[in-house]
Amino acid sequence: MTEIRPIRGFEDIWRPVANHRAFAKDAIIATGSPIATKARLARIVVRAPEVVVKVTGATRGAKGLKAHLDYISRRGDLPLEGRGGEVLVSRQAQQELAADWAWGADVDGRRQERTPLSRSLVVSMPEGVSPDEVFAAAREFVAASFGQKFDYVLAPHLDVGHPHVHVAVRALGDSGERLNPSKADLDQWRQTFAEALRVRGVEAEATPRRARGVVIKSERTTVRMMRERHELGLGDEPRVLAAAREQAARAASEPPHDADPWNVQLRERWMTTRAAYGLAAKLLAKSPDPADQALSLKVASFALSMPAPENRFHLLAKELREARARGPANREHQIARDEGHER
Repeated sequence: MTEIRPIRGFEDIWRPVANHRAFAKDAIIATGSPIATKARLARIVVRAPEVVVKVTGATRGAKGLKAHLDYISRRGDLPLEGRGGEVLVSRQAQQELAADWAWGADVDGRRQERTPLSRSLVVSMPEGVSPDEVFAAAREFVAASFGQKFDYVLAPHLDVGHPHVHVAVRALGDSGERLNPSKADLDQWRQTFAEALRVRGVEAEATPRRARGVVIKSERTTVRMMRERHELGLGDEPRVLAAAREQAARAASEPPHDADPWNVQLRERWMTTRAAYGLAAKLLAKSPDPADQALSLKVASFALSMPAPENRFHLLAKELREARARGPANREHQIARDEGHER
């Protein structure tokens, strides 16, 4: 059996950007077993669906928590499932839960006005995955991640294009601890959710973007909502997008260059990732096992298909340069066409 572990740095491309020392030893999947490593590699190169676990916000008072529970339960039309399996069917029961969490929020005397009363999460998978499996895996993930310390409720939204589950977690734990999730926590939550799906036969992964050769970050929910409103003429353009557009316009007026430290680091990381997959393909190709040889071809193809290391700013500046380059030619074509009409 061919082992992947001897490739130096290979598993580092699967580690999250957050300090991996903050993780438990078993939090990073496939760091010990060659079989698990190859299984994960096989999922990555066929681009198995990536799980989504997002912290979408926090509530800071009874009024805000009640409004959030109203939102995720569709004003009481959807039941909320609690930590002990209890189901809150009526809106009144849901609002009483919010009042209960708020009433006991300052038992330790440390809570201040802006201290979160609850944390809001969304757990989801792309369209096409069984909604029932998503809910079952989400229930298992939340119980494993919070059930020993924090109270919570689940609100499954399974009748939409991509099934997802809203989670409200009480920020004050049973023993007085506070829920303050870090990047390391988020990565571990994604891995726990992905594993719960795989146990149920659903192919799922939870890798960092760089492990898939992806550079462009996903758009933040708040920015996306503001951008969509702006595109409909209902509000101003998000400041972060306006600033990026101005910066890209300045960069577009200069010759393209890759000397800035951030871009150099970006390319080096991309090249390291691509080289690691290339080495894995070569190692698998030496195996007498036909399955390893077949995986080798897929890994090699994946490495070659990795998108160029360009972020959203670089792409915007590139588009502006191309638009300016087309400008004079387009004007000459318009003039010639107009002259032809006059004749």
